Amino acid sequence: MIDGRQVGLTEEIARKGYEKALLNHRLHGSALPDKTRVILGDDRIIELP
Repeated sequence: MIDGRQVGLTEEIARKGYEKALLNHRLHGSALPDKTRVILGDDRIIELP
């Protein structure tokens, strides 16, 4: 779970960040959970991927 409320995280930025993490995982084999929940700045919760 990633809590982005205090910084006003938007869905667009959260998705871009997840894409970067996914690329890093593919290139370097770094750990990445199957599902990631993100609390956005507007209190919505999204699940990635």
